[in-house]
Amino acid sequence: MACHSLDRSCREWPPGVANAAFEELLDEIHDRDTATLVLATDGSVTRDPPRSGWGCFLRYGESTRCTSGACRLTLSSMRAEMEAVTLGLCAARELAPDAEHIIIATDSQSLLRKLDTGWSPPEWQQVPQRITWLYCPGHSGISMNEKADRLAGEGSSATSRIVLSASDIRHIVNDYQREAEAQEALHRGSREVERMVERGLRRGWVAKSHRRGAVGRLACQLACGTISRRTLADVQSVGGAEAAWTRIFGSRSASEAAAEE
Repeated sequence: MACHSLDRSCREWPPGVANAAFEELLDEIHDRDTATLVLATDGSVTRDPPRSGWGCFLRYGESTRCTSGACRLTLSSMRAEMEAVTLGLCAARELAPDAEHIIIATDSQSLLRKLDTGWSPPEWQQVPQRITWLYCPGHSGISMNEKADRLAGEGSSATSRIVLSASDIRHIVNDYQREAEAQEALHRGSREVERMVERGLRRGWVAKSHRRGAVGRLACQLACGTISRRTLADVQSVGGAEAAWTRIFGSRSASEAAAEE
């Protein structure tokens, strides 16, 4: 894989210097006797609200073109970057069917590392033009990259289509499960605090006692009456809530135990 790279330190350069270095590197890569198109791509992923976007900016001589898309799903950042490249290569065929060489500028190091292993999607392998990859650090003032980044953020899901792979679906499901678990934990934590107040317990009373780890978690949830799936399994393993309570508190009530700590 032919790949060139702009120094990552360009993010610290004065305004305009990184863009000038990018254009100079393009001139070095560009074979003057070959019709060359430059394609800048970028992907964008957000979780709240769920959205994945992709954008690309093409330049062929004096002609330019912008294109973008999005979906209302949280894909992986790699997938969004890949979609941007695929969309850009399709647009390149329309803008410059006679181009012999395509320089793809991306700020995704993970994508370039993946390509360096020899992997690439089948649709990229069918591109007849010679492809050269160029790494340009994002948010460093490189004009083409900034335009692709903006397009990725503005892409419309209303007019976009994307074919999801098995890995895409796994990522979406796993992301949804992580978010659901986080919300459950947040709700459970809030409910526990409310129950502690209702039962006259001081916040942090378990942490200040000798009870730690799984025992501390079990003590707190039994006292508050808010049981997680994990704690429910622990309770069942010792013969039920009454047996678990006796093991920890003996014959004392939660408030009596807390008062003694």
